[in-house]
Amino acid sequence: MRMTLWAAAGALLMNALSASAAKTPDVLALKDYADTLLEQSYLSDGPGAVVLVARGDEVLYRGARGLANVELGVPLAPEQVFRIGSVTKQFAAATVMKLIDQGKLSLNDPLSKFLPDYP
Repeated sequence: MRMTLWAAAGALLMNALSASAAKTPDVLALKDYADTLLEQSYLSDGPGAVVLVARGDEVLYRGARGLANVELGVPLAPEQVFRIGSVTKQFAAATVMKLIDQGKLSLNDPLSKFLPDYP
C-alpha cells in the first residue's frame, strides 16, 4: 500500500513540474508538497524514506524522514544510500509491459530473438 502511495505521489510530483528548471513557484510547491507527504507518511522516530526528484541531471527535491536504524536511533539523511534489492524487478516488468503495448516485443518472443547467442 505504501509503495502504491509513493508511486502515485511520485507521478503527481513529476506532473507538477514545469518545463523550466529554475526555482519557479512550481518547484517550490513541489518541495512543500513532498515535505508534507513525508511528514504525513513517516514518523520521525520510526522506519523512514528518502525521496529524490530530478529532471535530467538537476535535482529538484531531496528529502528524508524517519530513522535509518530504529534500534540505534540513527536518523535518515537525504544522501542516504540503500540497497535496492528485488525492487528492480518491478520496474523491469513495467518497462517490458510498455514495450509490449508499443508492439516492440511479445510475451511469446523467445529470448534468442534479443540475445542471439542465448541457447
